[in-house]
Amino acid sequence: FLKFQELFFDAIKIRMPPELSIGSYLSGGLDSTAIVCLTQNLLSKTKNTLPQTLISAIYSEKQSNEQPFIEDVARFTNEKVNYVYPSTIKSWDDIKKFVYHLDEPVTVLNYYAYWCLARTTVGLAKVTFSGQGADEYLAGHVDHSFTYLRELWKRKKIGRLFKEIVMALNKYPFGEMVRYIIARISLRSIKVENLLGHKFVKSNNKKSQQPIDSLHSHLIYDTTQKRIPMHLRVGDRVTSAFSLESRFPFLDHRLIEFSLSQPPTFDISNGSTKYILRKAIQGLIPESVLSRRKMATPIPLGTWLTVFKQEIIMTFNSERFRRRGYFNQSVILDIFKRYCDGKMNGLEKKFYGEIIWRILNVELWLETFFDTEHFQIISTSVENL
Repeated sequence: FLKFQELFFDAIKIRMPPELSIGSYLSGGLDSTAIVCLTQNLLSKTKNTLPQTLISAIYSEKQSNEQPFIEDVARFTNEKVNYVYPSTIKSWDDIKKFVYHLDEPVTVLNYYAYWCLARTTVGLAKVTFSGQGADEYLAGHVDHSFTYLRELWKRKKIGRLFKEIVMALNKYPFGEMVRYIIARISLRSIKVENLLGHKFVKSNNKKSQQPIDSLHSHLIYDTTQKRIPMHLRVGDRVTSAFSLESRFPFLDHRLIEFSLSQPPTFDISNGSTKYILRKAIQGLIPESVLSRRKMATPIPLGTWLTVFKQEIIMTFNSERFRRRGYFNQSVILDIFKRYCDGKMNGLEKKFYGEIIWRILNVELWLETFFDTEHFQIISTSVENL
């Protein structure tokens, strides 16, 4: 744990600009809090350095509010927080500018909040710190835990398996875990192919097998092929859009190499994920954040999609969308109508909300970069940011 702490401190130190202020993105979660607090620790020991600027996104929806944890970190570091409020999103043009800046479709609308943070950072800092990366190689995602449990079962380590399940139930709500399992089983019956054009499905019916047979291989896959590469592409583009530079201390190669060389118990232990990180920063960050339950980036997707109901229907109902042949227009329009009318259960709404965004993102991307008249309008609009 001390070795990890030493590497982590140095990973932050070597990325601190000597004559520029640092803009740290603080979500109130474990990873961003660790970077903010350790950065402040280093700054307190360094003379003639500019202070750290904290920038956070919060949402008006109660279930998505992480502000109490953010304020705990602000008090702990004695720094002021600069807030941005993405949930006040009203401009359809903003979504189009976001699509333009990213250059490629992305799977989740969460990245829009990142874009809003970068836009707010202009004038506050030129270099930004982000907590991206820790979840991917320190087993911070829910599917990592299930991969580990399956691995314990296959290796017949029943005692360890039982202990991890029981300890996890003490740390996470039982109902939440049950809902996750039910969702995984229930959603298997939904065929996403029904939302796609028949010819497109027929010509793209190749399925790739993920090379995952253990927690270690899962972490390697997410680090080198899946999640981290996407995070880096998005992180670079949203900050570059506003002439900023983004730095990721967790992605220091020494930290990754050291962590991936450790046994699985350094990642998941006693029901806790990112176990080695938690031990390494114990006492260096607020206890409220260290012991809090993990939650995904709290984007109020349902509210946002409903706000833009008319614009989305117009997009899906267009002749251009139909002619592309990638999607089943009538099925998508019907699903989106049921989504907005509240005729879906919670599992369906969560699942289809993400699917609707992905389809919408692809269509807006095609309009922006492949339809000449749209590209001219968007590029002119972006120049006026």
